[in-house]
Amino acid sequence: MNFLFLTALKAEAQPIIDGFGLHKNPTTHLYQRKKIMLFITGVGKEKTKNRLNQLTPLLKDLGQIVIINIGIAGGNPKNTNIGNMYLIRSITDDESHELVFPDQLDNHSFNEIELTTVSKGVTDYGKQFDGLVDMEASVIYEMMSKKVSPYRMLFLKVVSDYMDTEDWASIDASGLVEKHLNSIKTQVIKAI
Repeated sequence: MNFLFLTALKAEAQPIIDGFGLHKNPTTHLYQRKKIMLFITGVGKEKTKNRLNQLTPLLKDLGQIVIINIGIAGGNPKNTNIGNMYLIRSITDDESHELVFPDQLDNHSFNEIELTTVSKGVTDYGKQFDGLVDMEASVIYEMMSKKVSPYRMLFLKVVSDYMDTEDWASIDASGLVEKHLNSIKTQVIKAI
């Protein structure tokens, strides 16, 4: 089985690149070493869609790939804790209202939560969202589920803020993902 990590930011990707010893293809955003790959989609639905269109021709043997979208997300302060990583049980697109259910791991210790993909950052505390918000997951699911079985797609999000941050540069995305690298290796990679 091959694993393809998808991150929006280079900062989210860096701990995975370092932790798995991945090397960058000089002509693409694809990093790889043996059976582990990583691709940086960029932030937002349109950029993600464009980058994924560039990625799919580069992938071989899609029938043997597990996709893991990992990154930071804003969280509802009543239901989440900053720094915790959650396994996403459902994804709703805030514009289309389409609801999908990605694969779930068996025998894991992650808390599960719902995720809403939004078109622009939420900075008003997001009281209308019970779980997490990001800006890419629904597009990743929509596009990649046409190439890969939805049963081989996982979404992991680390809470970076309570939907109250306007200065995204102040968030230590690398540190938040790095904190969970061992869990990713032992509970995700080895479990599949």
